[in-house]
Amino acid sequence: MREVLPSIAVVGAGDRGTGYAAYVEYAARQGLPGLRIAAIAESDPGRRTGFAERFGVPEAARFSDWRELFAAPRCAEGVIIATRDDEHVEPALAALRAGYTVLLEKPMALSEADCVRLTEAAERAQLPLLVCHVLRYHPFWKTLRGLVAEGAIGEPVSIRHAENVSYWHMAHSYVRGNWRDAAVSPMILAKCCHELDLIVWLARAYADGPLGRGSGLLPRRVASFGSNLEFRPERAPEGAPARCIEGCPAASRCPYDAVALYLTAKPVFLDAAAGDSRAAALAARLLRRRRRSRNSRAQDGPMPSRAGPK
Repeated sequence: MREVLPSIAVVGAGDRGTGYAAYVEYAARQGLPGLRIAAIAESDPGRRTGFAERFGVPEAARFSDWRELFAAPRCAEGVIIATRDDEHVEPALAALRAGYTVLLEKPMALSEADCVRLTEAAERAQLPLLVCHVLRYHPFWKTLRGLVAEGAIGEPVSIRHAENVSYWHMAHSYVRGNWRDAAVSPMILAKCCHELDLIVWLARAYADGPLGRGSGLLPRRVASFGSNLEFRPERAPEGAPARCIEGCPAASRCPYDAVALYLTAKPVFLDAAAGDSRAAALAARLLRRRRRSRNSRAQDGPMPSRAGPK
């Protein structure tokens, strides 16, 4: 008989892995006694240590590689796979073989063949494989799906969805960041897999509702449009250096300035002030980090002068 272990392991201690671990911590406080983060697998030593100390992961359960975690005896009921987009499939397959329920960060995989491999592996293991299409749980989308299902807008004929990526988010993630290489993880998967999921979810809502024609309705055709018009060499400001930190003459008026984003988070706070709820949440998190940093410095005493002792 399978032993139920009320705990979660995490693979990847980046922003998503840490964020989901915080939800586990919150759920434990809300009445799920015994639920905890049991293990972390992360290749970066600093992130691994910081994550482990924050969530109380013992030394023996800190792994530098997911292979080590899944080679060891099963230590948790489920595992959160929060690695980069092109590193989802193999750890998820290993987790299923090791007997873990898997919560897999989106996109599920970068090819149809790998999606099939994951699905078949979960069926063989008779274990749940869940993908983090979190918008299904947002009150807005849940309400909209309910309206579609009951026929409030009639029979859906087409669904149009725009992925409105904020300008600073675009610069941070898809120009300078980990998702800048479209050959590894194109926008249609890295970001718009949410839309692909919602389109199918909404179409099936009507088909399965009282006015629908039964289950199985899927979009007949999906088209996606988009291109990189802005971030091109010929559009760079006159006199712009290779990097923002090298004294760009356009820095004061450039919305993509890396110094403004990473040192002061100015674009994030501007969006938060304009009512962007996602930016507001990020701004609040940045403020908490700043407070923790200030408190830590205060406890450690004053910083030495950069000039050194006279």
